[in-house]
Amino acid sequence: MFPQRLGCLTTLVLVAFTEATSQPTPVDYEFRGKGSPNAITDTLSRVLDVEPEWIASRFSIEMSSSPDEKEKYGFYEICDGTSGTYLEDKIVLRGASGPDLGYAASTYLRQVYNMSFSWNRTGGHQTANLQRDIPGPLSRVGGCIRGRRATQISYLNNVVTFSYSYAWFLFADWSYLLDWMVLSGINLSIAYTGQEEVFRKVFNRFGVSNQEYASWTNGIAYLAWSRGQRLHGCAGGLDLKTMRQQWDLQRKILARMRALGIVAVLPTFQGNVPTSMRQRFPNASMSADGIAWVDGTDPLFREIQAVYMDTLLEDFGTDHWYETDGYFNFAPEPWLRQAPWSQDRSASGEDFNSKCRYNVASASMPSPITVRKLASGFSEKDGYDHASSVYQSMADKDPEAVWLYQGWIWRGWDKDRLPYMRGFESGSPLGRFVVLDMFDEINAEWDKFDYFAYFRHPFIWGTLHNFGGNLGLWGNMNLLESAPRQAYNKTESSLAGIGAAPEGIDHNPAYYALLFDMPWRLADAGTDTTPASRVQQFLDFFVRQRYGVESELAREAWALLHKSVYGQDNEPLIAAREWLAEKSSDGVTALANGGYMNTPYKIWYSLEDVRRAWALLTDFADQRLSLGPSKVPRTLTYDLVNAGREVLAKTSGPWFERMVNTSLTTDERKRAGVALLRIQRDMDRLLCTESSFTLQEVLDKAADLARSIDANDYTLRANFLVQARSQSTTWGPQTKRASKPDSTNLDYANKHWAGQLDGFYTMRTECYLAHLESLPAFHKCVAMGSYKWTHDVQGATSMACQPDSSRERASAIQVSKTLLQIYKA
Repeated sequence: MFPQRLGCLTTLVLVAFTEATSQPTPVDYEFRGKGSPNAITDTLSRVLDVEPEWIASRFSIEMSSSPDEKEKYGFYEICDGTSGTYLEDKIVLRGASGPDLGYAASTYLRQVYNMSFSWNRTGGHQTANLQRDIPGPLSRVGGCIRGRRATQISYLNNVVTFSYSYAWFLFADWSYLLDWMVLSGINLSIAYTGQEEVFRKVFNRFGVSNQEYASWTNGIAYLAWSRGQRLHGCAGGLDLKTMRQQWDLQRKILARMRALGIVAVLPTFQGNVPTSMRQRFPNASMSADGIAWVDGTDPLFREIQAVYMDTLLEDFGTDHWYETDGYFNFAPEPWLRQAPWSQDRSASGEDFNSKCRYNVASASMPSPITVRKLASGFSEKDGYDHASSVYQSMADKDPEAVWLYQGWIWRGWDKDRLPYMRGFESGSPLGRFVVLDMFDEINAEWDKFDYFAYFRHPFIWGTLHNFGGNLGLWGNMNLLESAPRQAYNKTESSLAGIGAAPEGIDHNPAYYALLFDMPWRLADAGTDTTPASRVQQFLDFFVRQRYGVESELAREAWALLHKSVYGQDNEPLIAAREWLAEKSSDGVTALANGGYMNTPYKIWYSLEDVRRAWALLTDFADQRLSLGPSKVPRTLTYDLVNAGREVLAKTSGPWFERMVNTSLTTDERKRAGVALLRIQRDMDRLLCTESSFTLQEVLDKAADLARSIDANDYTLRANFLVQARSQSTTWGPQTKRASKPDSTNLDYANKHWAGQLDGFYTMRTECYLAHLESLPAFHKCVAMGSYKWTHDVQGATSMACQPDSSRERASAIQVSKTLLQIYKA
């Protein structure tokens, strides 16, 4: 998905509900009772690195219900064990579900032992204060601590996160993520892995061969765009043994989710079919050319869905939640390309037959819903017909079906389109359709058009926050604390949950820690203080828990970060677009495709505040290092490197502006380019001190996944390495003899990774400096350099940074000290 204005909706698969009523409707689903206490014991065992028996001897973990109507969506309780009973030396954790119990456990460990829990590539879990080897009971809380869920749902994930962040995951990575999710109280998530094997079996039933289907899918790093949009065959497609491995992986993921009580939302058929099915079903209502989409009201749609649902339920079971969106069309790449496109992709001389095909569904599709009709009519009946048909196709096989829909489609709609939306919203039973309002931190849809919350049907207040998995410090935490309260307090609101739908994870851990506290914080009035003061109080606790100790230096550093990157409104399309390695917000890649900028460099906060925070965190880390290397937690190393990364990234902007400013002399532009190169290399050196910021860690994961599929298939491994290098740079694989970069989506998923900054991005800067007077020569240089860099799988290790984990913490401090002297205010 791309953050641009909605152009047109060209599908068939559309959402709906019954007539709006005067009262909001809760989701017709029971989250309480999901999961098991034993699974939470196992989570704590993994996270705290102790045996399950250690946990069982110190905690009593009990699932129970509450008679209190205010706790109807869930609760947690942390109590000291009753004296004189078998519970006397235990901490008692109670909750209504696995995620309630997980949140209870993390609340206890955070508040009593100053621990913190975060994504593995954002510092991981900080659990140093637990004295595992000392016998005896855990610290008591002095009675009981109790909290309640104010909303039914705590939600995580976006359909594209499975490509930008999870493409290389093995089950160990999923296990870590799911443990973090349950400790954060998350109880609902889409589960998209492994669906290609299901669809392969389904399309076999309709005459599509295994090879035909495999070549229609994308490579593993690009599956999000063959699943639900219109990019097919990219990076060689998905071979059958990888399909099977992903199917096996999904079964393990679902088993763990269900044990923990995290409800899995499974994908359903949404109309996207291999193009050969036009010839097999010439009378079906299907898009006429380009990609093939079957209309949601056509009998073929219901026929395919019936086979799909039977196969899905047999393979994966169900929690009765399903997600389907249909085809939506945006102005920039990759959603809109005006003609079919194919190029061969190769790596290390191996031909992957990687034909990346971008296609447009024809506006003349033989369907009641066409581009032209939507643009002019927006019929209420059309909305109802399609939504009711699609919902019923799920309910035919699962009468308890709940439909989750990404509300991104409604962005940009005006009142003249409300009849269609009203019909759309009346095609599913009340409480069985839930909208993920996924960009509420910037552009909330739920309270527009003089009505509340999708005609009073359930919705999830969602923050998208991140595009393409970019790395940067941003996110208005004051708004994050206040906006869900506004939705919750609206009497007509049908707020069903709070959640996140980032395109990529592994960034801004403080933002997500606050976000997943919000379903519980809403139970407090929160009106006696300002949002900023509530966030600062949260951060004071967060800092102590993140590092395990009280520190005035750390507290002051985070107060500065709150004042700057986390306390002000920003335009997220610009927030991650420094000119160090990135494109302008309108999709024009300045450095690679032009030599000019369509959007000026922008910074929305005081960079000196962030530079000062970097210095304070460095001083704090140096203090801790004097007590011994083990006293510097990885969370601290990550944060100080991240602050330095932000400073250097934003420092690059003015130098880039000078380098591309044609009103300056050639010598002035070259001097600016040399300064930019120095920043890129200095930043690479800093990032190399923390493994979370290294390209090598990603390449290792891609190679490990390939080995797990077939240890002897070196072509598969090379293919995965090319995909890993390409997605975060050129986006799609670069061709060998192109005269300019292939993808206008270049840099969309860029990452600040050591081994990539001083490598791919320095290459582009050097190309620009070498060809200041010749744009075609610059384009050719970048195209050749991009191909060489992304396809040099044999030289991957030597090109990528590999920090020595035994020294990286000390190194991060020393490199930060050096760079702070160079980049003074």
